[in-house]
Amino acid sequence: MEIKIKWGILGTAWIATDFVIPAMLKSRYAELTSIASRSKQKAKDIAKHFNISKHYGAYQDLLDDTSIDAVYIPLPNHLHVDWAIKALRAGKHVLVEKPIALSSVEAKKLMDEAKKHPRLKIMEAFMYKYHPQWIKAKKLIDSGEIGTLKTIQSSFSFFDDNPGSIVNQKKLGGGSLMDIVKLHHYYSPSELENAINDWVEYYNNERYHESLSNVTPSDVYFGRI
Repeated sequence: MEIKIKWGILGTAWIATDFVIPAMLKSRYAELTSIASRSKQKAKDIAKHFNISKHYGAYQDLLDDTSIDAVYIPLPNHLHVDWAIKALRAGKHVLVEKPIALSSVEAKKLMDEAKKHPRLKIMEAFMYKYHPQWIKAKKLIDSGEIGTLKTIQSSFSFFDDNPGSIVNQKKLGGGSLMDIVKLHHYYSPSELENAINDWVEYYNNERYHESLSNVTPSDVYFGRI
């Protein structure tokens, strides 16, 4: 008999409604039972649309539901650590949307809390590690089937010129480095530590954010920043 994990979702962000919820509903291992929003009506509407049995008008109300095994957190970036800690303290396994934290200090705070709950799992929703196409790509590279890998060129971008959008507000964890750029799974531990330190130092540099006032979409797309 297969065991299904009973999931609750903290938030109604588009990444949840457009991608994660549909995937959970197709999974043989997941049972999506609950969703929460600051707006109870919004939670109700989404629950009705996806046939989710329970909805809540407060995040803590969902965490207090003892029938839930795990929670997925697609909240704005600056809320990830606080609500992940609350979820752990409520006895839930936690899947946190990228980035899991905004600084090494935040990440350590979350790690220290997680150590207090050895029975529980916490993970960043970095799906590339498990995506079949990337697993296949790495196998092709490791086997030498496509020859010797010399360089990789890739790009990813989206356009949002609304200054009120959370993805454009540093205090909410917005900006291309936190919202788009992610650290790759195949770093060695020492490389990863160095990359995180460099990344956080650069992100916290005020001159970087001041320079974005004159940036165009092509600057981001063609890698000039």
